[in-house]
Amino acid sequence: MIININLFSVTVALVALISTASVKADSAEEVLSNCIACHTVSEPAEMMLDERMKRIGPSLFYAGNKYQAVWLESWLQNPTRLHPAGVYYGRHVVVTDEGDIVSETDFITHPKLDKQQAQEATKALLTLQAKSELVADLNPGEIKKASHRMGSLNFRKFKGCASCHKDSVSEGGVSGPELYTAFERFQLTYLISYMQNPQAWEPKSLMPNQHLKQKDVEKLVGYLKTLSEDKP
Repeated sequence: MIININLFSVTVALVALISTASVKADSAEEVLSNCIACHTVSEPAEMMLDERMKRIGPSLFYAGNKYQAVWLESWLQNPTRLHPAGVYYGRHVVVTDEGDIVSETDFITHPKLDKQQAQEATKALLTLQAKSELVADLNPGEIKKASHRMGSLNFRKFKGCASCHKDSVSEGGVSGPELYTAFERFQLTYLISYMQNPQAWEPKSLMPNQHLKQKDVEKLVGYLKTLSEDKP
């Protein structure tokens, strides 16, 4: 089923974001008001599957516990697509005789912000710290890098992560976000907590809870660290 979106209204909102962001915001609320056309910035009372399927951009109400500030500020100035098939892949995947393909016709391009705008937006987003209890007691320490060969084997074969996620630009699944930049993108405590229990963060998350042991989580995170730090 393909869900229709009012692209005109979203486009208008994005134009408004670019124009209003050029004026120095008086508060975090003013900055975040420019994001609500595509993102949820306050925690809903109840997560509904319908909302998950209609989502255009990722939820931001726990952005302050999720993203690394340096990465976020940089990405807002030069945004790239992090979800190859969109935040909900069912909206963008087309079934063909040759297999499923990603339709490129209706993706929304995130606006580029200048440095000051990106700094203001990052500062505002980092104030959104819902789900803090999920990371409050985590103290992971130093994560050891995994060897690329064993890490890839674990990611792709043993854990099956490549069914939904890319671990390189050209390899892996497209229904979930790419993970070859995950270690620089996400806070370490978020990565660990989300892998342990995705539904604690998003009750309607499409990622299965594999009930991973701590050592298995650390191996996966170690591989993501390798991908981030050993770029070709």
